[in-house]
Formats: sequence, C-alpha cells, structure tokens
Amino acid sequence: MTPRRPDFVLSAPEFDLLWGDLDLPPVPYPLRVPSVGRTFAVRARLTDEVYRSCAERGLASGRRLDPRLAALLAMLAVPEVSVDAVGHIGYPVRAIAAAAGRTGLLAVLAGGEIWLTEIPPTALVPEIVAVFPPGAPGAPVDPFAVDALAGSRSSGGQIGVHAGVRSSTVVTWFDSSRGRYLVSRDSDGITVTPTDDTRLADRVTALLTSAAKIHTVGM
Repeated sequence: MTPRRPDFVLSAPEFDLLWGDLDLPPVPYPLRVPSVGRTFAVRARLTDEVYRSCAERGLASGRRLDPRLAALLAMLAVPEVSVDAVGHIGYPVRAIAAAAGRTGLLAVLAGGEIWLTEIPPTALVPEIVAVFPPGAPGAPVDPFAVDALAGSRSSGGQIGVHAGVRSSTVVTWFDSSRGRYLVSRDSDGITVTPTDDTRLADRVTALLTSAAKIHTVGM
C-alpha cells in the first residue's frame, strides 16, 4: 500500500454503516464491503456504536460526522472521473482514486480497513499506481515463453477507468522473478511486454484520456 499517512482510517464495517447512514448511492467498484447487521434495528444499534467510536477518534461529534470526511465520502459516491485498481501483492488490495471539481480522494481497501487520503484531482493515475510496490521492467519475453512467465507471477493487478461511463478496457500487469510486465490483449492474442511504474502510468493515462473523449463525444 501507499506509504503516505492517510487522512482517515475506517474499518470495513464502519465504512459500510457510515455510508448507509449518509444515505449515499451504491458504493463504487471496487470498494464494496459486506453489509453488517441483518435488520434495521441491528444496523441502527451498530451505527450508534460507530459514531461513538468515531467521536473518540475525533472523527465525529455526536452523530455528526467530521465535515471533511463526510464531504469526501459524498464525492466518492458520485465522482466525475475515477481510476480503480484490484490486485494481489501478498494480500488483496482494492483501491479507487476519484475526483470531482477541485477535490480528489484516494481510497484503499486492504486488511479490513479503508484508508482515505485527499489528493490533487489531477493526480489520480500516479496515486493509483503508487498503491502497489514499485516494479522494474523485466527482460524481453520470447512469445513461446509467455505462459511459463505468467505462471511464475508473484503479484499483479488490473487498473480500470471511469469517465462518465466505465471503459471496457483494463490495464493488466504482473510481477515475476524477472521483473514487471504489462499484458495486452487484442484479436491476435496476448502480448506481454516489460513495464515499470512510468510506463504503467502512461498506459492508464492514455486509457483515461480515451474514455473521457468517448464520453464527451457521446454527450
């Protein structure tokens, strides 16, 4: 995960209950967490406990959530643009970098916690790439050795974008003992090429730019 200290930390149940109490739209992919409390009465009791816990940590006053935290969650519910990632780096990680207007947010779900960090709205791509450990490009790959290389992967993930609508294309990468690789799929099959953080970010930026143009044309 990104080494930066988050602005807010919520457990997955706290996130679920606060989101529901704020009456926000469905949680955006890929941050959906299991719903807690089988009945309205149970959820109401658990929500009271969450607010008490948040108050003890300076995140709420009574049942009034910290205004900055509430505003970030509200923006996350309906961002203008977002970049999301799912991956496994020894443990599963899910993250989304979202922005609307002058507000940007990085939300990372790992280990049963959600880390929320306010970021510049222009930094979505580098922030989402930085969620994962840095990687050095691997050596060029013999086309006939792609399956063996993919089978030796130690970590990896996918990054998608949303600009009005979600792009059907994702950027896929993986790490192996030989380095980091980008996976591309087309009508001719699968291509594996060496990559690093910069090239990975460039590919995601290009995908986001393309998605934004398609959305603009379709309006």
